[in-house]
Order: sequence, then structure tokens, then C-alpha cells
Amino acid sequence: MALKHQIVSVKDYLPPKPYDYEEIQEYIDKAESGIVDKIDVGDDILQALLFDSDGNVRQEIQFNEWGISVIDRSEQEKWMSVLRGRNLDADKGEERNLEKLIVSAYERGLTVIHFGI
Repeated sequence: MALKHQIVSVKDYLPPKPYDYEEIQEYIDKAESGIVDKIDVGDDILQALLFDSDGNVRQEIQFNEWGISVIDRSEQEKWMSVLRGRNLDADKGEERNLEKLIVSAYERGLTVIHFGI
């Protein structure tokens, strides 16, 4: 079984400080109606996005593989740039879905939350 990450876009989101997994999960559970989009993305897909073509960790995007990443508007711009720089062929449906979710969230002023594995 492949490891999966859950990524959601939510409206009217005010993240706890600091980003605490239990508080964010509780928020999501209570505000299920606030979820606009939800996808699962394989760990292998996200790992491929986290490293550049030279095998170096991308410094331009923030990401917590094991915990939670709250991806606000400025971070969404960085993720879109990384995703658009990839050659997304038919075999990369999960990358396409991730790009669609992030672009949609950006255009609609939503927050994206990543729940790590």
C-alpha cells in the first residue's frame, strides 16, 4: 500500500498558532462544510515535487512531510510555480489534481492544508 497525503482546501480558515495537528484536525472535523476540495496524493508524487532536478531539496516551498502544512496564498503561488514547471503527462494525474486544487484555492481565496503521512 502506497503512503498517501491528504490535501484539502477550506474557506474561512483561521489557523491555530502554532500549527498544531490536533487543533487543525478538530477544526476540519467541526467545519466539514468548510472543505471545498479534498484529494489524496501519493508520497512518491510529493517527494518528486520536493526535490529539484539536481536532487536538492526545494527551498522555495514550505512543506512538512510528517505533520501539517498550511499553505496560504503566498505559498500557493510558489507551489503553482513548481507544479507548472513540471511536464504533466497522462501518467501524472495526481500532480494534475494537486495543481487544480491549488490553483482553484488561489483563485477563490481559500487556504490549503496538507496532512502528512
